[in-house]
Amino acid sequence: MRKGLHPVIILSGCQRKHPTPIYHLPPGETKELRLCVKLGVREDSRCPFLYPSLREEFHERVIRGNPSKVTIAGVEGLLFVDVLHPERNQRILKAILSNIVTTFGVAEYQVEVIDDIVGFSWGMVDALPSIREGMVIGMINRPGGLAPVRALYRILNGAHDYFSRRGIDPELIEKLAEESLERATKILKFHGVYPINLTRIGILNLREALNLGYSMDLEIPSPWYGELVEAITPLVQDPMQSELLFLVIGEKGEVEDSLKEAERVGFPTFHVGKVLEKGDVIRIKKKQD
Repeated sequence: MRKGLHPVIILSGCQRKHPTPIYHLPPGETKELRLCVKLGVREDSRCPFLYPSLREEFHERVIRGNPSKVTIAGVEGLLFVDVLHPERNQRILKAILSNIVTTFGVAEYQVEVIDDIVGFSWGMVDALPSIREGMVIGMINRPGGLAPVRALYRILNGAHDYFSRRGIDPELIEKLAEESLERATKILKFHGVYPINLTRIGILNLREALNLGYSMDLEIPSPWYGELVEAITPLVQDPMQSELLFLVIGEKGEVEDSLKEAERVGFPTFHVGKVLEKGDVIRIKKKQD
């Protein structure tokens, strides 16, 4: 909290329901992107991105366009905090910021971190991946992966008996939280797929995230740690968020390559659906494990 981190981030994570801000700038040397973040609790008309903080600060970064490539850039903050091993938070933030651009196939990129709690990232690609009818959809990670982290922080704030009465071992929660927080440090690198970052917005707001001009069929896996997700539901806004949660859309071979890469660094993966005709109908059903 010496860095200005708001207590709500520690207890529940950053729960604002909008997607992580990601911007695309078409080729053109005279063009630029103006990224910003407002730290604090008060909105600022100069910047649409507010990150909860005990400090009231405004930060900005101008990204110049490239004459022949697409520029991809984003802004984000720590979405959850490792309070037992705070030195890991730098790696978590770097992964959150890096994944904004590396999932689009950006090989060389830059990350600028501010006060170890927020930052910007940007890089270039030749072209953005496209979406077409008939493409397949994969999922990387499983919803509910943050449940142990949130449960652990509730235990540290006096809720030990709450979970014990439900037959959930607090020591198991600590072990699962450690696994989740270590996964959160991983950087995912994809090529040829269109990524949809659900880390912040969560599975419960999937239809909003899939407003891409195509109808889709999706079969979502049941959450990790279902009993734990149920237990923390009264305590947090969205128990179905995960420490890193992406959909990837593309041709079958490219999606399978992305899923294999994610499995290589330690994430569970799933084939979850397909792209239908142009439209806005998103049909979602739960997969029966």
